[in-house]
Amino acid sequence: MFLLVLLLFIGLCVEIFHYVKIKANAFSEKEVKAAAELQAKRMRIEDPEISCDYCGSKIDTSKYKVCPHCGAPYDNDEEWLAKFKVDEEFVNESTDRLIALREEKASEKSRELLRSIKNKIRILVILNVLIIVFAVAFTVKQNMDRFRGNEKLNESTYEQYAETDYKIEGDRVIYDDGMVKITISGIYQEDDEPTKTDDGLLTKNAKVGFIVENNSDKNVNIAMECNSVNGFSTDSFYISDYSLYRKNKAVTVYERIRLCPGEEVSEMIFDSIEVYSSDYKYQGSIEKPVIVRTTSKKTEIDYSISGNKLIYSDDKVDVYSKLIDGKGFEIYAANKSDKAYKIDSDDLIVDGKAYTAYGLHDVFFPNGYILRTSALRSYAEEFDIKTIGEKKCTD
Repeated sequence: MFLLVLLLFIGLCVEIFHYVKIKANAFSEKEVKAAAELQAKRMRIEDPEISCDYCGSKIDTSKYKVCPHCGAPYDNDEEWLAKFKVDEEFVNESTDRLIALREEKASEKSRELLRSIKNKIRILVILNVLIIVFAVAFTVKQNMDRFRGNEKLNESTYEQYAETDYKIEGDRVIYDDGMVKITISGIYQEDDEPTKTDDGLLTKNAKVGFIVENNSDKNVNIAMECNSVNGFSTDSFYISDYSLYRKNKAVTVYERIRLCPGEEVSEMIFDSIEVYSSDYKYQGSIEKPVIVRTTSKKTEIDYSISGNKLIYSDDKVDVYSKLIDGKGFEIYAANKSDKAYKIDSDDLIVDGKAYTAYGLHDVFFPNGYILRTSALRSYAEEFDIKTIGEKKCTD
């Protein structure tokens, strides 16, 4: 649209220039007077002969300045003055006639140009108004889209989520600092059959509803993470929200539990909830993980990691590995202790090859849970790296 406006503006400038030029040419008195004088000069030359007042001989005024027979001057000769001298009145009359003629010729062309100019001005005004309206609407929408507002449970036509029969135990509040309050509104699932992951874990789609009340006078960012559900932890997240919420406003939003383990949600552990304003003058966070339990009776999930290769074991944890695609490994760990851990790792050495753990950075690992990682890949093998710096494993 900007290019169209630019082209129209250039065209308008060209036509205005032509219009001004036509009007100037039509009413240029100097130019018209010069044309009238030229016409008068041509009239004098058409019949240059007069009769000498002294001797009566013919004088060709185009050749002689005085009478060739008697030498008498004719500059005051009445015939000369009456017939050949073009006075100011004639020039003025000729000028008026030429101006009228040129005005008539220019008038039609200028009217056409003026109509075109007016049309282009109208179009430019309309386009500029549309651009301004569009820019304002876009800015307002962008500003509104920055904030999460009230959301529908089923955003797409193919979604069929409904509230579950089992409910949240307790008051359902997972964060409240007096300014911002986050409450779980419910658990929602679709009425479909559960599916299994590649490693045999039963999963079913689920959503969690959150009522976010921002009672502060500042817009706030909320970073909320949950990587542990139903006895399973992941190096990614089951629930992850990094969103902006408007000041003095309460909204209901929904987050999907990605590959929710089990047929129902019996337990969720939120290991990190942070709330802060854009200027960081207001900040808040949970001091310890928040455990949310439901009334679901399906707390046991038929799944075992013991069939994989045991690569490490002590009184706190068992660690297993599983070869995938012949190129990498998945790591499984069982937390046998009575404590929760944060798992962090650098590259690992497995059978003499360096493997990169993409997601093992501050991974929350509660007691009694099983940790399932994403694939660990060997860059040395995939990208044919010949030399690798020394690595060592530490506790």
